Amino acid sequence: MKTTKKMMVSVLLVLAVLSVGITPIFAAPDNAMSRGAENAQRGQQNKFTTMNARGLTIREQVKQRLQAMNTPLNITDLDEAGIDAKFAEVEAATPVNDTEGSVIWYLNARGMSTPLAPVTDAENPATPVGIQLLAEKVKTTEYGKLYKVLWGRVNHNGEKVTVEGYAILDSDGVFYMKLNGENLSFKTIGRIAPAGIGVRVAMKGYMTHDDVDCSVQMHGRAIPLRGNMIRNRLGNQKRDNDVEPSGSRRGNTVTPYAEPA
Repeated sequence: MKTTKKMMVSVLLVLAVLSVGITPIFAAPDNAMSRGAENAQRGQQNKFTTMNARGLTIREQVKQRLQAMNTPLNITDLDEAGIDAKFAEVEAATPVNDTEGSVIWYLNARGMSTPLAPVTDAENPATPVGIQLLAEKVKTTEYGKLYKVLWGRVNHNGEKVTVEGYAILDSDGVFYMKLNGENLSFKTIGRIAPAGIGVRVAMKGYMTHDDVDCSVQMHGRAIPLRGNMIRNRLGNQKRDNDVEPSGSRRGNTVTPYAEPA
């Protein structure tokens, strides 16, 4: 009996020892899996938090850009009296090397013109004015870049006057423009600012149309176009215009789209 009891006690002790050692062995995988799941969940939460913060930052940046684009350009500090002097300075300057490729810009702007002389027979003497033109850079100087108008039109008082001329873009975003057409001269100073596509434009100055002197205030946008395609179309248009009076049939030409003033 004593021997049997001793054996039973020994067996119980062995089983107790084994149970203590075996439990952690079988529990270890469960604990590891639990910790792995927790780490994965924590990683997903951190990733989501990071992506959410990044999204908020991007949305805030887009919001600020949209607000900046909708803010009217301030041109009250610009002086029209310096337009002629700026053109003389750039035209007389020596060209410098310019590695920037030449791009044709399309400008579409509109606004109002107001006669400088007092008008008594009209309650509101201001009239709409619009301008559309294509211009290409032809000279770069230390004082600014000179652009030549390849095609242009001013819409005023129900007339569409074809114009030619030049524009200057300064390094600080200020530009100067001088245009001339039949019974029309146009001289403005303005400022550009980035837009979603191209640049925003605001300008002011003077215009003489049919011997009436006016002040003008305009705003619009300029966008870059593919140069070779525009040059070819303008060349075709000029060629067809040259032969049209002789009675020959006008060819297929493309006139740059222009919104009415």
